[in-house]
Amino acid sequence: MRQARRRLQALEIMKTAVANGVNFIDKADYYGEDVTNRLITEVL
Repeated sequence: MRQARRRLQALEIMKTAVANGVNFIDKADYYGEDVTNRLITEVL
């Protein structure tokens, strides 16, 4: 449950950032295998 809530928060933060002109999202492998890529793909 907690992880699902954090995922939704991350998605909302990234959607807001993109809506406000952010055009570069730095990703790091330490978030977990392919986690960042999946979130970014869902947002864009």
